[in-house]
Amino acid sequence: MNKKEFIDELYEEVSRKEKKLADAVQEIAICIQTDYRLFGIAKYDEDIRSSIVLDFIKTGYRVFERYDRTYGSFHNYVISFVKGIAQTQAKFFAISAIHSKVNFLNGIDMFPAEAEKHDFTLNVFDSIKVPYAQKNKPFTLQPVKLKDFMAKRISDPTAKVSVILALKACYDVSDYEIQLLCNQYNLDEEDFYSAVQEMKDSLSEKYKYRKAYENSINAAYFNHRKYSPEFISQSDPSEPMRNLYKTRYENSTRLWKKRSLALKRGRFHFSPTNKKLAQRLGICERQVGYYITKARTQYGEGIEGLEENCTGN
Repeated sequence: MNKKEFIDELYEEVSRKEKKLADAVQEIAICIQTDYRLFGIAKYDEDIRSSIVLDFIKTGYRVFERYDRTYGSFHNYVISFVKGIAQTQAKFFAISAIHSKVNFLNGIDMFPAEAEKHDFTLNVFDSIKVPYAQKNKPFTLQPVKLKDFMAKRISDPTAKVSVILALKACYDVSDYEIQLLCNQYNLDEEDFYSAVQEMKDSLSEKYKYRKAYENSINAAYFNHRKYSPEFISQSDPSEPMRNLYKTRYENSTRLWKKRSLALKRGRFHFSPTNKKLAQRLGICERQVGYYITKARTQYGEGIEGLEENCTGN
């Protein structure tokens, strides 16, 4: 299916209420961003094209509301709409450039009067300058590598626990949290990011399996909505087909709820093993287990998914 057929199909899906209007507008905006030549906006620079995409995201719903099949194919109507936005944006950028140029020229014309008013001349730039003296920089500590950090004695009892938990939650820890830890304990940020990436790489196969499981939940939910009684009643099928749809609806609903509950309860919660953490941090597995147990003691059962991963290989 080419892009034109894809855009036409989006209109049909929205008309049949199989896809949300906002999702359809978003997908067309992606097409405009990636295949801008199809929409006749290749002659514009990247700034204008980006403005066109943003404007379409805001106003693209009008394409679906105003389109009439007598106008021709839907994709041609969309292309015409995008070209109209492009012309508007081009005019806006041209007017902004003219205003900037006029302001610049007016500033040059006004400079002599302002200079005389404030007793200012350009000769001051030709005067002798005092050599620049660099100020003494304040003393800063050298960032510490993770292995060195775990090896030394630290007065804060939660410091090493925080590092262990951050690496255990490698797929969930954010950049802000990593930077916060590095700033608080003077850790080498590059080394920390490298350790997080190593933990992620060790879980790549498990991550693929979890994504496949999540996709199966999404497919079950799609069939749950597709064969729902409210949706089927609109097509008024025959009695045998109605029974078939009912069976499919019940099966997909049961599968969707069962797998969603299993995922919510942490069936596929995964984290790097203690062995992998110990190798990266230069400590033994028992120390990793000790810090995790300490975290459970301090923070309670809010530390999920760690118990089942404490002794994995």
